[in-house]
Amino acid sequence: MSRLVWIILVTIICGATSLYEEEEKELIFLQFVFRNGFSAPQQLYPNDPNEPRRWEDGLGELTLEGRKQMFALGKELRKRYKNFITANPREITMQAAVHPKNKRSGLSLLASLYAPTDFWEFMPGLPWQPIPIFYISAREDKVLSPLHNCPTVVERMEKLVDLYGTDTVLDMYKQQLKFWSLNSGISIQNWNDVVSLHRILYAEKAYNHTIPNWVQKYWTELECLNDYAYKINFNDPKILKVVGGPILWHLVNSAVDKTNGDFNHTKVMAYSGVSKSLYSENYF
Repeated sequence: MSRLVWIILVTIICGATSLYEEEEKELIFLQFVFRNGFSAPQQLYPNDPNEPRRWEDGLGELTLEGRKQMFALGKELRKRYKNFITANPREITMQAAVHPKNKRSGLSLLASLYAPTDFWEFMPGLPWQPIPIFYISAREDKVLSPLHNCPTVVERMEKLVDLYGTDTVLDMYKQQLKFWSLNSGISIQNWNDVVSLHRILYAEKAYNHTIPNWVQKYWTELECLNDYAYKINFNDPKILKVVGGPILWHLVNSAVDKTNGDFNHTKVMAYSGVSKSLYSENYF
C-alpha cells in the first residue's frame, strides 16, 4: 500500500560565512510539520457492503498501516539527522492537532525518532520511552486547526463551493452524480458530497475491502472531481493565508526565538497537523 506522507522541514544552520564552507556549518534547530498517517474514513456510505467493524481501530481513526507509516518516517528522520538528534527526550517538543489520529501519529513517529539508547531505557529490552505530546482544543488552536477560529473563511469556502458548483463544473457531470447517488445511497449535490464519497472508496480500495462493480465505471471521473475540489479552496489567497499562514508564522517565530537564545534545551520542534495546513504550504 502506498500513501503520500506530507512533511515540511525547517532547519537553522549557523556558523558558515559562505555556502561553500560546509565544514563550518552547524545545525542548531530543526522543525518539521507532518500530516497523520493512513486513517479509516469518517463514515461509510448507506449502501456500503462493508461493515464498520472491518475498521478495527474505529472509523476516522489511525490504522495499523498509518502507525507503520509514521514509525517509518521517524526512522528515516533519525537516520537523516543522526549527527544531530540524540535519544534525549528533553530535546524535542511535539504539538498535535486535537484529533486522536493526529496524537497517535505523533506517538508512532516518536517511538522510532526517539527510540532510547541504553542510557535512556527505563525497562531493559524495551526500545521505547514515554515522551509527552502537547495539544489544545480545536477552538483554541490557531496553529494546527486554524479553520475553527475563523468563521469568515469557513463562510468563504462555502461560497466558493457554490460558485464552482452546480452552475459550472458539476453540471458537466450530472449523469455521474446521479449514478453515484443511486448506487451509493448518498445524495450527491455538491463538492463536499463528492469528496466524502471519494474518501470512503479510496480507503476501502487501499485496504482491499469489498468494492461494488459500479465503482469502477466512473472512478477516473470521481478522482478528477475530488482533485478539483481541493483546487477550488487552495487557489484562493484569503483561504491560504488563514489555513497555511499561522503555521508558517509560528515556524518563523520559533526559529527567531531560537536564534535569540530561547529554547536552551530544545533542538527539535515537531507538529502533527492536518492535511489542509500542509496542502496550503505548497502554494506559498
